Amino acid sequence: MTLFAVDIGGTKIAAGRVTEQGDLDGPVLTTTTPATQGPEAVLDAVAALVRQLDDRGVTAAGVSSAGVIDSSTGTVLGSTTSISGWAGTPLSHHLSQAIGCPVFALGDGHAFALGEAVYGAARSATSLLVLAVGTGVGGSYVRDRKTLTGSHWAGGHFGHLAVPQAEGLLCDCGKVGHLEAIGSGPGMLRWYYRHGGDPRLLDARELFTTADADVTAAHAIDMGAAAVGTAAGGLVNAFDPDVVVIAGGLSQAGPRWEQPLRASFTRTLIPALSGTPLIISETDAWLVLRGAAFYAQTRKDIA
Repeated sequence: MTLFAVDIGGTKIAAGRVTEQGDLDGPVLTTTTPATQGPEAVLDAVAALVRQLDDRGVTAAGVSSAGVIDSSTGTVLGSTTSISGWAGTPLSHHLSQAIGCPVFALGDGHAFALGEAVYGAARSATSLLVLAVGTGVGGSYVRDRKTLTGSHWAGGHFGHLAVPQAEGLLCDCGKVGHLEAIGSGPGMLRWYYRHGGDPRLLDARELFTTADADVTAAHAIDMGAAAVGTAAGGLVNAFDPDVVVIAGGLSQAGPRWEQPLRASFTRTLIPALSGTPLIISETDAWLVLRGAAFYAQTRKDIA
């Protein structure tokens, strides 16, 4: 059995074939998301990309998407402005008609966490907490290879936990004091500007290249990393997982980011959970596709 796997983000769409064992079968194709042109244009772009793949032996498709996804129907319940008009889109229905096979959709944080749980560095764990930290902060709690989606399908929006490091900072969701306002790459950059940083720095990655000479850049990194560690520790106190996995683009930033994160994580844990391991995800750009395919496989088997 082979499945199509798709990841729909605000800037990029990726699609590939994934085997029943979770291996990529052929190339992963990508295209720019027509995010400002509305949901119909996005769905057309997805379908066009998938049609370029070999459909022989494909029995279903797993789709990972930005936004809050009702996985029982494959409908987008809510979304940020990253894709215009995305909320309300009957994702699975439209795509199944366009590509000719059953489509099972879930949120991108849940898809990535499933990829980690089944194929990643913590695949031997019964339960794990995954935080994906990059342009945003998301993830999921996974137990026995099932994600905790919540009563309203919005579980895993860890970027909207309140943390002390974000006090007074405006989050993209419109609320104040959320992790994403300081722990994400853009959040750290905004903190840097707010505290007199060089406006010529246009990307969070530049904070790391200038941190040795720029005290404000170093402080921004420390604050952002500590905020992620605080949130991760608080979630461990609440859920008691076997292991915590830190993933996403910032997870590969190195010791300057990882050390304050670990220090804050350790400070936050209650004594009974002080031995909970925290690991940095192995670099695998397409775990999200593998997780989406695994989800479709399990849904198809019980449908």
